[in-house]
Amino acid sequence: MPLLSLDAAKRHLLIPSTETRSDANVTEVVAEASDVIARYLKAKADPTWDETTTPPRIQAAVKLMLGYLWTARDDQDEADRTWKAITSLLERDRDPACA
Repeated sequence: MPLLSLDAAKRHLLIPSTETRSDANVTEVVAEASDVIARYLKAKADPTWDETTTPPRIQAAVKLMLGYLWTARDDQDEADRTWKAITSLLERDRDPACA
């Protein structure tokens, strides 16, 4: 269930649309980022969303996670900044955790 198209992901990662050598890798990381964001949203993630129906704010969060996974996956400071941005973006959409 990718929540972002390959073209949108490549634009976000500044990969020219004509460069296709990394398409399989980008597609894989889009799937990973989509899964992370869907799990973060819990029950609020609509299982019918796809790359054309996902709300823009959700796609923005997927892009943030995509950028982190693509470039800085071992940088804890960047992970903290990424999650802070995602939390800020999606806090109203997230299904609250039970204590």
